Amino acid sequence: MINAIRNFFTPPVFEEDEDKSRTAGVLFRILIATYILLPTAILVLIINPGVGGFYSPIALMAVVLVTVLLFIAKRGYIRAASMSLIASFLILSTIVDISANGEVRPISILSGAVIVAGGLLLGPRGSLITAILYGIKHILVLFLIHNKLVVIANPSIAPTPAIDGITTFIAYFMIAIVFGLASNSIYSALTQVRQSEAKLTVSNQQLQELTQNLEQRIQQRTTDLEEASALS
Repeated sequence: MINAIRNFFTPPVFEEDEDKSRTAGVLFRILIATYILLPTAILVLIINPGVGGFYSPIALMAVVLVTVLLFIAKRGYIRAASMSLIASFLILSTIVDISANGEVRPISILSGAVIVAGGLLLGPRGSLITAILYGIKHILVLFLIHNKLVVIANPSIAPTPAIDGITTFIAYFMIAIVFGLASNSIYSALTQVRQSEAKLTVSNQQLQELTQNLEQRIQQRTTDLEEASALS
């Protein structure tokens, strides 16, 4: 049972595609870290039932979605799972913004981490596309609220300072994970470059030695032929 659980949370390795294996590792770490949303929502529910009652179902849906994405990623559909994850964070951010009447909430800090995650999971343009989507989302939410097209029916979901503190801590924790993954990715890339450079240097040295040996053998062969000709 424990081995089955460990295997489920272990990212797949694609021997034919090293970059896909790297992305899978990043994706799994982000997905597993997302599980922290559920216990956080339960803690908020205990402190403030009004706020917790609103966010607990969202956190539960997020955990179910993360589990489904883990299954999808296990089957090798890494890019599809990555795109679904970024889209889910965008939807979650939209819900939070609407519930807060467009006001900035501590959880909004996560937008920076999601933008970085977009680059890690979807390639160089991923961060730019994610940032543009977040900008469009924010403008749309403000438009809806300013024109009173969306009205918050339950004002009791306003967070207390304690809940803001908890949310901020979790947001920073998630940011640390994503930026840590980004740093590891950069470090791994630099390490691979150094290793490739070292291998190339060794190969060049071996080629030079082989060339020198070949020249010496040719020279020796030429000398032998000249000596044989002189004797004859």
